[in-house]
Amino acid sequence: MKTAPLSIALALAATGTQAAPSAQDASDAAAQAATRYAQAVSCTEDEIPPERVATLRPYRDDAAREHARYAVVWHGDLGCRGGSGSDRARLAIVVVGTGDSFVVDPGASSPAVRLEMPVRWVETIRALGPERLRVEGLAHAPGDAACCPSRRRSFTLQRQPGGQWTTLGRVTETAADSPDGGAPAR
Repeated sequence: MKTAPLSIALALAATGTQAAPSAQDASDAAAQAATRYAQAVSCTEDEIPPERVATLRPYRDDAAREHARYAVVWHGDLGCRGGSGSDRARLAIVVVGTGDSFVVDPGASSPAVRLEMPVRWVETIRALGPERLRVEGLAHAPGDAACCPSRRRSFTLQRQPGGQWTTLGRVTETAADSPDGGAPAR
């Protein structure tokens, strides 16, 4: 009978919750899910760097799992239309699915939701809360070629009740060739 409490404790431990992935592993998994999604709905060779993944709601433990959300910006040509103006910044919202899989919520992601993105190329995003993102990227100045935007912009995106993302407040702009600027390697 002395082994009964130990057996019960071991049984409870075996059915307990799994440990959540580290923040870096979760970010990597979100980027991988967004990459698969982007490749399914667009023409893209975009490799999503960690700078374009933001944790809106972290996956810290099993209780937070169903609420975990990650915003991932990817660049692609929806529908593979081709041409120099068809590649744009898009947004994927990644959630945690069954078995700790990370999957894109297509109803909360581009192209299903409207995304107000006043830049051509996004360099970094970071979460300012569960419904707000700070975005830094490059926009075209007069005379810029389609491949090479030269104006650095930063702005805040706010998720609206219908799921659309709109620019909140002021868009700040500097030249990309300023000491703190420069076009991204593509």
